[in-house]
Amino acid sequence: MAPLTLLSALQPTTASAAAAHVRAAPLVDRLTEQTPPAYGTVTFLLIGAAIAGVLIIPSALWRVTGLIVTIVHELGHGFAGLMLGRRALAIRIAGDHSGLALSYGTGASAPWMTFWGYPAPALVGSLLIFAALYGYPLPALAAAAVMLFVSLIFMRGFLAITVTALTAASIAALVNWAPAQVTSAAALGAGLFLLIGAWKGFANLLRAHARGDRGQSDAAILARATRIPAVIWLALMFLVMAGCTALSAWGVWLQIVGAA
Repeated sequence: MAPLTLLSALQPTTASAAAAHVRAAPLVDRLTEQTPPAYGTVTFLLIGAAIAGVLIIPSALWRVTGLIVTIVHELGHGFAGLMLGRRALAIRIAGDHSGLALSYGTGASAPWMTFWGYPAPALVGSLLIFAALYGYPLPALAAAAVMLFVSLIFMRGFLAITVTALTAASIAALVNWAPAQVTSAAALGAGLFLLIGAWKGFANLLRAHARGDRGQSDAAILARATRIPAVIWLALMFLVMAGCTALSAWGVWLQIVGAA
């Protein structure tokens, strides 16, 4: 009886493993399969622009969605710092779209970390736009969801944790269950949203410096830490963001020309 008992004990485990494999296989297939836009290039771009516009233009909605741009901004600081060995990262955000990323490390790593806040949403947005245009929105969105879930260990305070968790969960739901054409349009819309949101934040920074209200702005902190004028740091941020925008425009242009 012992061999039969052992066999019967093993059968449910084997069946469960087979079922798990069947469930995982479609997701793996979705992530590895190229899914080009289902619509014409111009129509696809208009849909993406409409999604971004809905998230940005209504001021009441922007007060909420803009917090996502703030999270990406602060994660830009955080991951840049981690690249140079900074530790004990803690991120907080406030309802007015301000944020704070604290970490410990060498003085040489602080300017690098401070610089990458404003360019981060533009960089991530550009990557999402390219992924959507060239058929890889699902892996790009899956990577974004994983990064956000991992970043929860750095979030402090109810608002930062809630915004990060809800954003990650929404992206994960799209990756798992939405049709390919929906995820493709969502990736493009999210990319445009982050790119435009990056410029909105940078415009606010420029206005603050223009009226002399520098406070604790990233450029002012960089100027104090390096003795390089804030205007130079603003120009460098502008160049990185402009480069991301130009790269996105180039990708769009190639798609339009190729579809013509």
